[in-house]
Amino acid sequence: MTPPFSFFLNNGTINKMIDKYHGIWIKSYREYCYFKESPGAYFRKAFTVPKEMKEAKIQICGLGFHEIWLNGEKVGDRWFAPALSQYDYRCGSITYDVTDQMLKGEENVIIVMLGNGFFNCRNSWKYTVNFASWRTSPRLICDILIDGKAAVVSGTDWKTHPGPVVFDCHHLGEDYDARLVLPAAFRSGFDDSDWTDAFRAYPPGGILERDEDEPCRELFRRPGRNIAPEKAGFRLFDFDTTIAGVIEVKMRGRAGCKATFRYAEVLRGDGHIDTSGIDLGAPRFETDSYTFRGEGIETWHPHFVWHGFRYVEVTVDDPETEILDVTGIFISSDLKVTGRLETDHPVLNQVHALTLNSYRGNFMGIPTDCPTREKFGWTGDANAAMETGWWNFDPRNGLRRLADIIMDLQRPDGNFPTHGPTTLWGFEQSCPSYSLFLYEFCRYCRLFGGDDRMIAEYYDRLVKGVAFFEVMTADDHLCHVGYGDWCHPLYRPAKPDGETKDPTSVESIAWYAILQDMVLFAGLLGKKEDEARFRKLGELVRTAVRERFYDPATHSCDHGFWAASAMALVYGIVHEEERAAVTAALAESVRRERHRMVAGILGARFVLRALSENGCAEDACRMIVQPEYPGWGNLAAQGATALWERWDGKASRNHIMFGEPPAWMYRYLAGISPLEPGFRRVRFAPNFVSMVNQVRAEHLAPAGRIVSEWRRENGVVRCRFEIPSGVSALVELPGMSGEIHETSEFTVAF
Repeated sequence: MTPPFSFFLNNGTINKMIDKYHGIWIKSYREYCYFKESPGAYFRKAFTVPKEMKEAKIQICGLGFHEIWLNGEKVGDRWFAPALSQYDYRCGSITYDVTDQMLKGEENVIIVMLGNGFFNCRNSWKYTVNFASWRTSPRLICDILIDGKAAVVSGTDWKTHPGPVVFDCHHLGEDYDARLVLPAAFRSGFDDSDWTDAFRAYPPGGILERDEDEPCRELFRRPGRNIAPEKAGFRLFDFDTTIAGVIEVKMRGRAGCKATFRYAEVLRGDGHIDTSGIDLGAPRFETDSYTFRGEGIETWHPHFVWHGFRYVEVTVDDPETEILDVTGIFISSDLKVTGRLETDHPVLNQVHALTLNSYRGNFMGIPTDCPTREKFGWTGDANAAMETGWWNFDPRNGLRRLADIIMDLQRPDGNFPTHGPTTLWGFEQSCPSYSLFLYEFCRYCRLFGGDDRMIAEYYDRLVKGVAFFEVMTADDHLCHVGYGDWCHPLYRPAKPDGETKDPTSVESIAWYAILQDMVLFAGLLGKKEDEARFRKLGELVRTAVRERFYDPATHSCDHGFWAASAMALVYGIVHEEERAAVTAALAESVRRERHRMVAGILGARFVLRALSENGCAEDACRMIVQPEYPGWGNLAAQGATALWERWDGKASRNHIMFGEPPAWMYRYLAGISPLEPGFRRVRFAPNFVSMVNQVRAEHLAPAGRIVSEWRRENGVVRCRFEIPSGVSALVELPGMSGEIHETSEFTVAF
């Protein structure tokens, strides 16, 4: 009897199917020391299927990344599959429907090519990935299912042979030798007797979790323009926008000659690319090469690495080599689009667009920090853009994947790392402002997605996280470690010669925010004792923050530190009767700075919210559009097409951690906010700021489409609010307030 192929896992994972296989794990060679480069390999199997076949599927886990061909045709349109994971805990198992590609009653040939990806990442110069707990050579397990039964399975009867990807590294790049492509091997009739039998391999350690999340796909293409001087000795292609993905090149060259491609986001003064802000002195960084087969026009793209770039510098070792065309391919998780927003203010529109470019460019299976230097899932970055993501897309699957990685990595004492996948690095700087991602993710799943399941599934792990921070703050209820208001322009590391800012105030408020979330979660789950305990602990933290940092004379926190005052307003550290004075002090400080965003990633997020929640949305809007350094308007004025890691641009030019503005535009400019989970009840309270005369925002919520639009003409604002059937809304406009139960229009005169 055929055993079951899968079962459900419901332990820290929401109804994720765990695939079972009949095949065994195989690899391309018998290695004894796996801390070395592993060239990509072909795996081949020829087989015949019955003429009466009705359905054919390939179920596979191929690590690090895999590509599949069936009878010479590529299977599927995925890139970088499976998605990054903590491989000794979870590995992505993917099922492809190949019914239409299968030859009934004839010999079929499957070819699988494996790359190292992040699974076998050789990077001796940074990030400890060389010593990852899961690291070993690429391997696969595969079942070919014919009408639901495993007809062909991976084993030592599969054949393997070196492939054209002779080197690939997640951070360093890929080398491709087209002379090693074997076109005949992809079809029937090929004699593979001189190929090596595949070797049995150990499993990677993780459960084989069915990957049904949005795959990485090509989203769009952008042609490159050669902007190098005619006699420069190199070619330099400009794509006019920041891209996360790969290039596709059409070229002609003699067999054995090589073209080298180096990627960058900025140029040096001499016209060459500049990676000095992101490469950390690596001997090789973001570099691909292609060795020609020598057969006419050859078309190539990298297979197992992605890059972040606006520019590609091309050099060749033979002056007769022709580079005919270079096209940029933007790749990202194919997230469902749930939002659309436009205004009549060009800078707001530009900031909105470049932020979404960064959001998509940093979502490759999981949300990452950047597509160049690290390509990790940093929780602080994901949390900084949490609400922006939920307004514009449905990001829950990728966010959940990152949350699963972090949950799997939680240490017995409750410590969550700051990022993942990881092994050694990330625990020593664990802090509330980064761990808050896990708690906020659960809250946003409920608020935006109408889904409470994550709260129940993750609850015990979240409680352990609280226990860890209880120990860390046992002496005074304050958290003295963490990244704080990271990349603040006045402090290290953004300003290397600046002083170090004590993170205690903002990390302690983030600790309080975690406890507030836990009060909510415990209450929803009926855990009354936990609810009371978290509320009591929260009050102790709140009191400690107020006693240490709140100054009633200046109505500010931590000597006027913006992030601290703003977070104190947003999370309720200040008393209600103090709110107006604290807001006024913060707004006055912002005005003294001419609305420049003199803040890091926490300040940039919470200052906009604190001002807008307390009657100063005009100041918040000016902070987004003003053109001076530092700020978003300054990035727009410099022609940025993605968010920068630092306001001065001296690091990555594609980071999402300053990604608050789109969320602000939906919530405060258009004025949409959910009052009940899943937008079953909505609030419309737009802010009619003076520099904007027209706004339209729509969001596809679980309950249906929600629209807020307003236009100002001749001192009169006309508003239109659209809600789906079954949804009610509270409308709050100057001089009026009330409930609506259907699409409604209002007029406000000034």
